[in-house]
Amino acid sequence: MRVAVIALALLLVVWGVANGKTEQSQLSIDAMIEQLDDDEIHALVMGAAKGVEAANFALEERHSTPLYCEPALSKMSGAEYTDMFVTFVRRHPEHGKAKISIFAWVMLLALQDAYPCRR
Repeated sequence: MRVAVIALALLLVVWGVANGKTEQSQLSIDAMIEQLDDDEIHALVMGAAKGVEAANFALEERHSTPLYCEPALSKMSGAEYTDMFVTFVRRHPEHGKAKISIFAWVMLLALQDAYPCRR
């Protein structure tokens, strides 16, 4: 039940951010990491990761160039996604300064960093 409440709250925050209707739209990714508890960060990271993952799958199904190239047998857990994202933001402080409204874009950059496509 708590996860559902957190997911709904985050959905409303993200919706408000996307529409520029809350002060949270000015919140940086670093500030978000500092202000939210672990469950909230995890829920936000998982939402963005699963969205990017779905887009990547759709591209692969259409035989288009994927956004990132995760090995076929590799399946990250939620904790691993969260650790990867936070580590990426810490290694690339310019992305931590970005507004939360581009959170999913930074998630994509983290996945591309972790799983680059070799051509």
